[in-house]
Amino acid sequence: MAFLDFIKNRNVSQQQPVANRPQEQKPETAKEMHTRQAAQEKAAERPITPEIKAQADRAMATINKASQHLEAQPAPAAPDGGSPAAQLQKQNHQEKAQSALSPTDGAAGKTAAQDKEKAPEKPVSRTPQTVQRRPPSWER
Repeated sequence: MAFLDFIKNRNVSQQQPVANRPQEQKPETAKEMHTRQAAQEKAAERPITPEIKAQADRAMATINKASQHLEAQPAPAAPDGGSPAAQLQKQNHQEKAQSALSPTDGAAGKTAAQDKEKAPEKPVSRTPQTVQRRPPSWER
């Protein structure tokens, strides 16, 4: 019986601390965290007062006055009258055509007549040359 009393008392003593514990706070969700941060940032903001707005207007007027001479000058024209894109291509040597990379690229875009005009003429020999053939291995 002592054993059964020990088991009953043990179960009761284990359950009491669980019941006596105060409710722990749940970890906040991402939405709650962002809402809290937004509220803190909004509370920390300084409202725009008329003095601040007047100060910003004075600064903007000063900047406009200082940069007024830059806006009055027209943009310099290109020396050859070309567009800026053409000038960039010339700077990067892109105005040149790509050189042929294979022997067959040289004839690209040419007609057959143009090809034949540039072909060197070879003398045609009418007599074919014959070479002695080796006899087969069984005849040697």
